[in-house]
Amino acid sequence: DHISVKLNKNKLKKLGFNQVIIDKYDKFFNKIKTIPTFVKFVKEILIRDINNSIDNYKEMMTGEEDKSTISIYSKYIDYSNSQLEVIQNFLEDFDDNKDNWSLDVLKDKENGIQLIMQPIWAYSYLDKVVWKKYDHVIFMSGTILDKEMFSYINGLDKESTSYIEMDSTFDVKNRQIYYIKVGKMTYNERKKTFDSQVSIIKKILTKYKKSKGIIHTVNYEITEWLKDLVKDRRLLFHNGENRDEMYNKFIKSKSAKVMVSPSMMTGIDLKHDLSRFSIMLKMPYPNISSNKIKSRQDSNREWYSYKSVCDIIQTYGRTIRSETDYSDTFILDESFSNILKYNSKYLPRYFTEAIKVLK
Repeated sequence: DHISVKLNKNKLKKLGFNQVIIDKYDKFFNKIKTIPTFVKFVKEILIRDINNSIDNYKEMMTGEEDKSTISIYSKYIDYSNSQLEVIQNFLEDFDDNKDNWSLDVLKDKENGIQLIMQPIWAYSYLDKVVWKKYDHVIFMSGTILDKEMFSYINGLDKESTSYIEMDSTFDVKNRQIYYIKVGKMTYNERKKTFDSQVSIIKKILTKYKKSKGIIHTVNYEITEWLKDLVKDRRLLFHNGENRDEMYNKFIKSKSAKVMVSPSMMTGIDLKHDLSRFSIMLKMPYPNISSNKIKSRQDSNREWYSYKSVCDIIQTYGRTIRSETDYSDTFILDESFSNILKYNSKYLPRYFTEAIKVLK
């Protein structure tokens, strides 16, 4: 996030751009297909417009007396300055290492076109701005998993690193994983398998009718299928724009709501009564339609397996947050068997010991 540049309508609104500029940018975005075109756009248009916007809001603040309006203008200015810093970091690194960058052009009905410019690997950047500043660094995480791969991804010299794996202090009875082999959620089998998952999802919702929970869909396509086939007032859905809003609504709700999301596998804390169960409908394999993911897979094929396991374990950990916490996890994608068979070297014991296969 300190070096990647992501542009879409929502980002432009956060920069304080008016609708005229946003509409103009939509036309620009349609023309950007290559990395050189993106860089040219950033240097010649985006930086100029952000600086102009900052100057305009500063000028408007001068004669403004309403505190709430001043606060809004101030937020636009602060956010714009933070994004200028990100853009500067990007341009500096891009000049040094042009081959380590990828551009993805995404389209969706709600947000239109989204441009994502990001480094394929961040290890050179991490070494330059983080590791060189310290004599010793300690990482504490449940998803380091493998010393060699973790060192490679983060630009660490594996010969000067030590890795200690410890058992979980959380009672395994409080963090059970129930694996139900419904079918594989591969591209060709996903709709048939999902139709079979529906009845099980309904049974789980009934079993935990007095508890909050979360359903991980991995993508918006499956989210829409769930919305169409599982009519339950407890379910809360979000789109690309209102994710945080719906998450906060879920957190604050006093009733047994169930969050449905394709993008809450990391970064959320569903401790205690915030979630007593979770359902994984699909294995969170990295999306190879992304140029960044494809480039990573091409340069280090083992990374793909490692990343898949990391995301599974991160998803599992959203609802078990302490030694006194408890939550049940359900996995309904039979592709999980491939993870167990071919990627076992990355699976920690605290995870595998919690698995129970149900028929």
